[in-house]
Amino acid sequence: IDTPGADAAGAVGEEEKHRALEAARRADVLVVMFDAAHGVRASEQALFRDLLELERPTVVALNKIDLVRGERAPVIAQAASALGIAADQLIPLSAKDGSGVERIILAAAKTEPEIVAALGEALPEYRGQLAREAVIRAASTAAVIAITPLPIIDFIPLVAVQSAMVIALARIYAYRITLARARE
Repeated sequence: IDTPGADAAGAVGEEEKHRALEAARRADVLVVMFDAAHGVRASEQALFRDLLELERPTVVALNKIDLVRGERAPVIAQAASALGIAADQLIPLSAKDGSGVERIILAAAKTEPEIVAALGEALPEYRGQLAREAVIRAASTAAVIAITPLPIIDFIPLVAVQSAMVIALARIYAYRITLARARE
């Protein structure tokens, strides 16, 4: 969702804000970007609060980070403070050189696991990273289950975790699992 003019005063700003919120209501994941070069304005803070009230999975990015090279850390800290989030929740991004794009895709996949298949299909160059994240998530869950071993009983959740991982990987790579393939 792009919000050109949402920070404008008067009817134009209100109309753009309304459009942005309507589109956000229909979105599965919100990727909210702010401009590192000019900071987070009061109108953008208000729109961000309204977006958070929608209770959608949200990824927050600070674009044009390449324009503030020497001041990167303070700019990130100031933007995070203005938004009321931790600095590590704000992903620095440069649309110009592509840095940070991978982190945004992985963050979107973490906040909304159901989107992984769509991301894998739409962005095949990121399938490897998405697959690694799915494997790490499954391995972490399996490790937690394994820490408290309950003979035979822990078998069921471990099989469920592994099955979910296989299904997630199949979705990422658009691989259709049939009964014959499952038996393999």
